[in-house]
Amino acid sequence: MGDEDNYYRFILLFPFFILPIQLHFNIVMDDRLRGISIFQNYVPYLICGVFFIQSFIRKYIEENWNLNLYDFGLSLAVFVFAVISHDIGKGSLNNDFGSVIFKINFALTLLPNVASMLTRKNIHSAGFLAAIFIYFSIAEIAGQTKKVYENLKEISLTTWAAFFMSCSFALLILGFFASLMGGKRREKSR
Repeated sequence: MGDEDNYYRFILLFPFFILPIQLHFNIVMDDRLRGISIFQNYVPYLICGVFFIQSFIRKYIEENWNLNLYDFGLSLAVFVFAVISHDIGKGSLNNDFGSVIFKINFALTLLPNVASMLTRKNIHSAGFLAAIFIYFSIAEIAGQTKKVYENLKEISLTTWAAFFMSCSFALLILGFFASLMGGKRREKSR
């Protein structure tokens, strides 16, 4: 008898291939008028597409590759696409992180890695998330350091002199207490 699997797969795959065309004709033209990168609209589609295609070829992936590597590799590729599509004509990642669309895409690209790390104990995804955390931590520290530097540049010379005098007195007092503590220890050891 007949096998309907091919028919059902076609029914599922047809909208999957038509959706980017619909996105292009309906949304991209509006985004061009607003000056938004047109590629940012495709990030959620690509994330869903990675796992949608996986559902069709999961057995092939498990036999020839590793499912964790597939999830990590394609999630990383979509993340890179999201960052590059945001940065086209926008400057660096830290300068324009406030874009709402980019924040949504950024969160959407990290979610598959979080899910893969928690459900499948994927160490590649855990390492990637740790690298993202370290990158943004360093970027935050650099931003705060720049603000402190800018604030310290505005301080007058008299304020600097008072600050250094206070620090020198504090160090003198600490040195005095350290010498007292050292003298008591020498007396006990005799």
